[in-house]
Amino acid sequence: MKNRLFVFGDSWATNYFSKTNDLVDCKPFFNTKEVESYVSHYNYFGHWIDHMKNFYDVYSYAMGGVSNEQIIYQLGNLPEYHEGDRMIIMFTGVERYVWIYNKFKYTFCVGSLMPDKIIDEKYVDYFKKQYVERYEYWMDDSINNDEKKFLNMFPKLFKQYQPIVVTWRPELAQKVDSIELIRVDKLNLTSIEEETKGVYKDRHLGVRGNYELFKFLCEKLKLDISNYMFKVINFNKELI
Repeated sequence: MKNRLFVFGDSWATNYFSKTNDLVDCKPFFNTKEVESYVSHYNYFGHWIDHMKNFYDVYSYAMGGVSNEQIIYQLGNLPEYHEGDRMIIMFTGVERYVWIYNKFKYTFCVGSLMPDKIIDEKYVDYFKKQYVERYEYWMDDSINNDEKKFLNMFPKLFKQYQPIVVTWRPELAQKVDSIELIRVDKLNLTSIEEETKGVYKDRHLGVRGNYELFKFLCEKLKLDISNYMFKVINFNKELI
């Protein structure tokens, strides 16, 4: 019987290679034709979560584009602790924030079209300015920021899970000691766009990038994968 692994975070913790998510109602392939076309060249076992399923019963409550506040609230899904349970939390950009419109949550993040689509034109600039100001607020060390204090003590609240707490955003890791930076450059975490030499325009991790992230996380989990073999299929432009 496998131990359980609980995953929380943004798109980095979401299996966007899969048409469905077992736990969270999300759009297939992030609702992008670029990712869907890219995935058609590979077998199903391409995302780091797919690899983890060979070692754990994985429960991912992550959602693409969410804020750190939303990621923290995802932990409301955490069941009672069982011996052997582990946890991975991937935090995101500090500037992201939520706007509720017509009883639906929208998150302001890079590339989001939300302000221009649902907000009265006269308010759009204010909402975009807030995005910038949130980032500047976070980076200002002269401000007594309770959010930083909470994130620093956050892993202690779930210490029985021995949580792996990481982020892909350097400014977050820079300001919070308890959050480790995933070094994209050092780990060779290649994106879909890089792996296809620009054929598919998407900056999420590709098959190779996800496998490298899987190996990084296994090291943090102290998981022995010496007998686990995964052969990455070469991308072939002729298949397009």
